[in-house]
Amino acid sequence: MNNVSDESSDQTTEAASVHERLGDLCINFHQLQDDLLKQAGPEQGERMRHLAAILIELTQQHLDQVLGELFLAEHANYNFSKPLYVGASLVELIRRYNQHSKDSTIDDDKRDQLVLAAMGYNLGLLADERRVYETQQELSPEEKRELREHYPQQSAKILESAGLDQAVIQDVVQNHNLVSDNPSKDALLMRTPFIYAGIAIPQNLDSV
Repeated sequence: MNNVSDESSDQTTEAASVHERLGDLCINFHQLQDDLLKQAGPEQGERMRHLAAILIELTQQHLDQVLGELFLAEHANYNFSKPLYVGASLVELIRRYNQHSKDSTIDDDKRDQLVLAAMGYNLGLLADERRVYETQQELSPEEKRELREHYPQQSAKILESAGLDQAVIQDVVQNHNLVSDNPSKDALLMRTPFIYAGIAIPQNLDSV
């Protein structure tokens, strides 16, 4: 009986530790977003890489808790927290893709770049929304549509200024929301419905 109690206590302590680390990650990420919107530079790029590494580690070790907590955070603070949720989802999607793909795999370097793209894809949108909010500017439906169509290019420029100018990152950020006849596989990976579907893939495909 004591063994069961001790195990339960250990699990509770571990969950609390993960919760605390996720909380710190979210706080640091939100601050980083603010700094990137003010002035993007190499220092911010290194901070982004550091936070991406923490997100990847936590997701690999505590997938259910990470996705669960970030999902709730997404609803509470959509634009600031969703990038972390998408990044964590990509980590798991890529793991399953590598597990079941017979033709090719996504190596750790590309995975890291895809997670960085996920964490920065909406910076342009945040910049536009902040500008509109601060100036109390009223936009027509056409102006709102134009903002949403062009924010990926602005996001890419912000990341480029931060030293995150790798081809994979730039492609994914600029093209994840575009309808095209031949999108890259990397851009497809970033599309949220595809990510959500990936999470639902059974662990054992033989059971399907």
